[in-house]
Amino acid sequence: MTWSEMPMTRSMWCSTISSVMGAGKSSLLKSIAGLEPIASGRILIDGRDIGAIPAHKRLQCGVTLAPEGRGIFPDQSVLDNLLLGAYSLQATAAEINALVGHGFELFPRLAQRQAQWAGTLSGGEQQMLALARALAWRHRGENGSSPRPTARPSRRA
Repeated sequence: MTWSEMPMTRSMWCSTISSVMGAGKSSLLKSIAGLEPIASGRILIDGRDIGAIPAHKRLQCGVTLAPEGRGIFPDQSVLDNLLLGAYSLQATAAEINALVGHGFELFPRLAQRQAQWAGTLSGGEQQMLALARALAWRHRGENGSSPRPTARPSRRA
């Protein structure tokens, strides 16, 4: 099966891509994020072709990528890590506060540690931080409305 035969058209869904090593999974994700050129085909978000949009502007289209190795800023606080994710959104202070609040709502443990340096968190907490940033920094609607979360991870009691 080729990637072109794999339409991912549902909003608010999480898709899993699995295959043998070297099949192009990472290349696919990097292409969607704008970090690698698209060899053929198109990437549509809400019917809009984002293939020509530079990587740093795709966040505003709703594309986020939580990189391997957690991708946090270890010498910054948990709160600062979440705030840095809002930089390219050009969001208002109220929107930024809502986004940070959403990240803490998704992972309450991070709210308890918001002043702590991210590099001193446990590995699981660092992964929570990377995911909170990726999930919380969704694009604002076409009308400039507040950002919306992509999904809520299930929490075990």
